[in-house]
Amino acid sequence: MMQNLYLIAIVGGERTAICASKVESVVKTGEMIPVPKTSRNVAGLFAMRSRVITMIDCQYCATGRVMQDFEGAPAVVICDGAHYFGLLVDKVLEVVDATHCSQHPAPRLSAGWAKIVKTIIELEDGPVMVLETEKLIASKPEQRAA
Repeated sequence: MMQNLYLIAIVGGERTAICASKVESVVKTGEMIPVPKTSRNVAGLFAMRSRVITMIDCQYCATGRVMQDFEGAPAVVICDGAHYFGLLVDKVLEVVDATHCSQHPAPRLSAGWAKIVKTIIELEDGPVMVLETEKLIASKPEQRAA
């Protein structure tokens, strides 16, 4: 059942979906500590409940444009092994059950979006791109700042 639930969020002005089974929590960010010599998609480190979370700028991953104001932005927290990541989004909208919605491969997308989106789900109010969280956090050593 959880594989059919999706958290709907806005990234770079577009509606996106994250599989709810991957979501640990949604938090409002505060001050982040910059990390020198990391990829540009790493916005910084954020302390949350005695954990250090590597914050990922989803807008940068999708569009190549850095998110302008990180402080106060919502972040979708996911865990990849022993590492926690916060996926910075513009806005979190809702959780939807996509059990009866059609899914299909993403059409031709711009290069940034194509790297992080492989599937589209058709909700009642239109299509939504499903984010590949493992592509957003990538396993490159410079991205594992925490």
